[in-house]
Amino acid sequence: MKPLFCSLSLIACFSSTAMTWQCPTHEQQLGAKYSIEYTQNGQSQIETFELWRSHQQVAHAGKNNITEVWQKLSNDQIRPIRYFEDYQHGIEYQPIDLTGQGSVPAWQDKYQLITQAQLNNMTMKDQHGEGCQQVQRFVLNNEAIQLTIEWLPQLHLVKSLQAVRAQHTEQWQLEQLIVATEQVKAQFNRWDNFQTTDYADIGDNESNPLLAKMIKQGFIEHGASGFYNADGTAIHSGHHH
Repeated sequence: MKPLFCSLSLIACFSSTAMTWQCPTHEQQLGAKYSIEYTQNGQSQIETFELWRSHQQVAHAGKNNITEVWQKLSNDQIRPIRYFEDYQHGIEYQPIDLTGQGSVPAWQDKYQLITQAQLNNMTMKDQHGEGCQQVQRFVLNNEAIQLTIEWLPQLHLVKSLQAVRAQHTEQWQLEQLIVATEQVKAQFNRWDNFQTTDYADIGDNESNPLLAKMIKQGFIEHGASGFYNADGTAIHSGHHH
C-alpha cells in the first residue's frame, strides 16, 4: 500500500479461500483486517493492514504502529490525522497541507482501497453469492501487470487482490470482517483520546518527544511530504498505497 497508506496504487491480493461473515448493519461502519504477502526474487514478506470505517471517517492501520484517519468534510475535502501508536499522539492536518504534494487522495481510494473508475477499467469475469456475501471477480492484464480482484459490491470492499509484475507479486487477503457497531466505535474512540498537535504548531511543541525528534531531523525540509515516521524521519511524497 502507499507511503501514507494502502490502496490499489500499491496493488495487492487474491485467494480462493472460502470465507463467510455476518452482514454489517451498514457498510459505512465496519472493520476489515487483511494479510499482505510481498514476494520478490523468491523472498517473501508478510504484513497486516486494517481498514476501519465510521461514516465520514476512514482509518488505515499498517506497519510501524502508525494509523491514519481520514475525515471527509462537508465541502468534500479530506483531512488526515496521523496517529503514532507508540507515542499515543497524533498530528492533525488541514486539507491545504496536502496541496503541492500531488493530487489530494480521492475519498473512494481511502474508503474502499480502489476507486470505481479503476474497477471500470477492469473486466468482470464472474460473480457468485448473494447480498453482502456476493463476490465479483475482476481482472486486468497488460504488459506491466496481471491484476485480479475479488470485490464485495454490497460492502464496497476488497476481499482479495493479487498483482503480478515481472519480479514482484503482491497479495492481499481479507482475514476478518468486524461488524459489531460498538467495537468499531471503541476503535475510533481510542484514537480520539490520543493527544494531538496541529501540523502548523509543531515548532511550538518541542517538549513533546515525538515532535522534538521531528524538529531535530529538520521537519520543515523543502519537498518533504509533511508526514513522518515514529523516529521523526520525514516521509517524502508518493503513495505506498
